[in-house]
Amino acid sequence: MTEAARYGLLLRLHEHRGVKIPEHMHDGIVRYLVDHVLPGSFLHAVLCGDLFEAAQRADPQNTYALASWVFFLREHAPPESYGDPGTVFLWLGRK
Repeated sequence: MTEAARYGLLLRLHEHRGVKIPEHMHDGIVRYLVDHVLPGSFLHAVLCGDLFEAAQRADPQNTYALASWVFFLREHAPPESYGDPGTVFLWLGRK
């Protein structure tokens, strides 16, 4: 199984308190984690740990799923891929 396929499966199975990460976001987080591609503004804010900014940029589905995003990253993403802007910047430079 490829790394992208593994993350895709984890995204389909992951939920926190019955809430899943919206399906329209799966490709963006997989591209970020596997290919180190800059995501959109909402996901970038989540990855940088700026939940206030993330809440402002979220569509209704992602507003509802914000806690699921946090727990997905903590449980499945490499620790060096998220947390603050500097960490995200370094991750994006690893192409």
